[in-house]
Amino acid sequence: MLEKIPKRLWLGVGPDTMLYGGLKPFQRYDSQMGRTIVAQIDAAHNEYLNILYHQGVFALGAYLSLLILLAKRWIAQAPTGAGAAILGAGCLGYCIQAFFGISMCTTALFFWTALALLAAPGCLSSPEGGT
Repeated sequence: MLEKIPKRLWLGVGPDTMLYGGLKPFQRYDSQMGRTIVAQIDAAHNEYLNILYHQGVFALGAYLSLLILLAKRWIAQAPTGAGAAILGAGCLGYCIQAFFGISMCTTALFFWTALALLAAPGCLSSPEGGT
């Protein structure tokens, strides 16, 4: 997969096109079934590589910039507010697991909601100044 990225480094190859990218599938012979099992590759199984392959450097740079910006905000707000600490820890956990999987509809909703709450100015502080 990595050898395909430099050919379309800036804008990627297009969304959900890895299956048609000419990547060699995984194959193994199953003696019990008496046939070769072929598994096509349709995702990078790393969210960051998946963005790079499908959407290119610009999209990956924008995504990582957002994550870095909100991580700085989390670090600044976490000592004074439990809400920011919890949301930031959840986002950090998601970002770590993204090295081993891709975005799924069951978890992406919570991740993007937590990012939005971290991004919203004053959303995590109460009128009295606490959280």
